[in-house]
Amino acid sequence: MSGLRILALAVLAAGALLHGTDADAQARQQIQVEYQAEPPVEMDVWLRRLVGRFSFEGVVHVPSNGECGAHGASLITMPCQTIKGTGDCVSVGRGPGVQCMLNVSWHEIWTSVSSLTGLVETGMDSFTSDFVPGALPYLNPAMVQFGLDPRTAAINHLLVDHKGLAEGGLGSETGSRATFRTACVNQPGILGGCERIFRIEARADSRLLYMWIDVEKGPKGIGPPFSSIMLTLRRVTPEQK
Repeated sequence: MSGLRILALAVLAAGALLHGTDADAQARQQIQVEYQAEPPVEMDVWLRRLVGRFSFEGVVHVPSNGECGAHGASLITMPCQTIKGTGDCVSVGRGPGVQCMLNVSWHEIWTSVSSLTGLVETGMDSFTSDFVPGALPYLNPAMVQFGLDPRTAAINHLLVDHKGLAEGGLGSETGSRATFRTACVNQPGILGGCERIFRIEARADSRLLYMWIDVEKGPKGIGPPFSSIMLTLRRVTPEQK
């Protein structure tokens, strides 16, 4: 990685440090809600709960860099960063489809990788920075669609990230929570690939929705996640935008 790239990452991470790692730990703790399954509901009923304007708050966590709130982390390899943003979700089509436009952002998180070249050349271990799947911002802007798949009687979703890359697939809905699994898109250099697990909890008549996005070593989530995103979505009025 070039010196300019490292400097840019250090500046970004230093800005996050000024806000304090305690805020990251508190944000993570607040979203660790215990899930209590509700009785099954019709999928079209659940989809309509996603319609609205939301403010997003949360945290992205890279477990390999440590726990949120840990002190002494590298300026480049922070374990957590806070997330903020907005989203507008509207009904589309003749069926119970939903389309959301997202502007959700956070500072980049990288991880340290031991360099064998440095050890051979200098006799000292050295480290370089590498990207973490799911930890680099990709939702500012982004678009996600949800709809019913009549062939499988399941909910389908499609997400297009800030680079115009699309991923998606079928999901399952149980009570108030839906879970989607899809292969990662544009994540080179990961042996065996990775899988994105996307969960949304939308309870009846609630002003709060919850969202979790884990990226795990694929295809069936072997080992701990590379990254975890935890979000609270709060309904807002047009005047509060």
